[in-house]
Amino acid sequence: MRSVFYCCLALYIMAGIMAMTERSNCVFEAVRDLLVLKTMVGDQSDIMLYCPDLDNIEICWRENLQCFNAELNVLNVEFDGGSKQKVTQVIERLKQRFDVHLSYLNISKGCQHCEAYEEQPVVIFLGNLIAFMQYRIKTGCPLR
Repeated sequence: MRSVFYCCLALYIMAGIMAMTERSNCVFEAVRDLLVLKTMVGDQSDIMLYCPDLDNIEICWRENLQCFNAELNVLNVEFDGGSKQKVTQVIERLKQRFDVHLSYLNISKGCQHCEAYEEQPVVIFLGNLIAFMQYRIKTGCPLR
C-alpha cells in the first residue's frame, strides 16, 4: 500500500515539475517571439501604445501583462507594414502564451489601469515588454 502511495506521490511531483518547466519554456519562447516582432515592426512605425513602465514590475505583474496583452491587439490592428501576416501570427502566439501566464497570476491592489500609462512608440513598448519578461526569467519566478 505504501509503495502505491509513494508511486502516486512521485508522479504528482514529476507532473508539477514538468508543468513548471513547460511554463518557463513558454516565457523563453515569448521573449524570442518579442525580439522577432520588434525586428519586423522596426522603428519605422508611428504606432503609439499604452506602455507600462518598469517601476512597479514586482507588484503589478498581472495588470501590466494584461495591458501589454491588450495593446498587442491594437498593434495587430494598426500595423500595416509589408509583413502584416507574419506580425499577426507572432502576436497571436504571444497572446496565447500570455493568456496561459495570466491564468496563474494573482490580482494586485493599487495598480494603474492600462490607459493611465503614457503612450509610447511601439519600439519602446516592445522593449519594455521584453524587459518585463526577461526580469521574470532572471528572478526565477516567471509566473508569480
